[in-house]
Amino acid sequence: MSTKTETRDVASDDTLLTPFMVSGYVASQGQVVRYYLAKDELTVTRCVKDVPLDAGGFASYSITPLTELPEEAHVVCPACSEKFHDKHRVTELS
Repeated sequence: MSTKTETRDVASDDTLLTPFMVSGYVASQGQVVRYYLAKDELTVTRCVKDVPLDAGGFASYSITPLTELPEEAHVVCPACSEKFHDKHRVTELS
């Protein structure tokens, strides 16, 4: 069963990227949730698999496409109240 995912224009070069949530087990941290912006799920899978276990890679994981990033993946500017992606929680893949 295929699920259509909305994409948002979030890249500076006008490329449409889809938000993904990767949740799973990292040996040094336990259960972890990370967010990615990518063109497709295969790009996220390649990125996740490229990180060795001893360098903080996932031992097991699942990838979930999202319609938008959750609030926890953003930071808000205290001066102007504009929302930005938290660069510590969101990785943009091109």
